[in-house]
Amino acid sequence: MKPEGLIVSKLKRASRRTTRDAPQFYEPRVEVALLALADALVGCQMLVRFMTAQQGPDWAESASLIDAAEADFAKAGAWLDKRQKKGVHHHA
Repeated sequence: MKPEGLIVSKLKRASRRTTRDAPQFYEPRVEVALLALADALVGCQMLVRFMTAQQGPDWAESASLIDAAEADFAKAGAWLDKRQKKGVHHHA
């Protein structure tokens, strides 16, 4: 290949590269896509809220509270047993 042909070839590739990397004007299409994405996100958030409400409480998060309540219930039972052994009757 002649040196002139090599230079012309590089210039053609460079001009293709600049047009390929140049910003494109798709405002109408981008606006529609962004609005559709925004609506889809709102729909997803609503679905997540609905599904979370259907599942009820998260028992894994409540495990420590349940354990504390169980311990308090056991203490109350032991206290009532002691009272009963002493002969003290509690009337509600």
